[in-house]
Amino acid sequence: MDDLVAEWDWDRSEYLHVLLFGSMPWISRYPTIGLLLILAGLEDTIFNNSSSAWFFYILGLVMILYQVIMNWFIARRLWAKLWGASPKATVIVRDELVTSITGLGETNLKWIAYPRSKEWNSYYFLKHNRLIVTLIIPKRGFKSPFEEARFRDILRENTAAKLKTDVDVPTSN
Repeated sequence: MDDLVAEWDWDRSEYLHVLLFGSMPWISRYPTIGLLLILAGLEDTIFNNSSSAWFFYILGLVMILYQVIMNWFIARRLWAKLWGASPKATVIVRDELVTSITGLGETNLKWIAYPRSKEWNSYYFLKHNRLIVTLIIPKRGFKSPFEEARFRDILRENTAAKLKTDVDVPTSN
């Protein structure tokens, strides 16, 4: 198989959006849990006339603050460390290997490092496990619909792929 190459430049706002809402959706659950804890404390205060509800209030508030601060801090720190200096990225897909080239260097990993993959909006996520996204590849990085279709086939062969329904693509270059 010929090497399949995807190249793109990240935009800061795009990267932060994908990181927060696409690759780490589980973090968004923390404010909901915090709100539920506060509501449990409110219910305890109103219906049971209990003075122990302060525990629910504090824990709920801590959960909400933790999520907001960590989302803001982690995403911006990742951008600054990984992409701030050089937002250009290249991924080369081979039969046995995925090569990721960024401003920080080059990484070669076998497909076993990406047991799962997922399609989300205009991106592909190569995942280490159910929660951890290791590599994000925008669809715009592919030069043609044919290359993207080849990439989708490769994902199906090498990962437990969760892809949207296929679109019609040409069968040759």
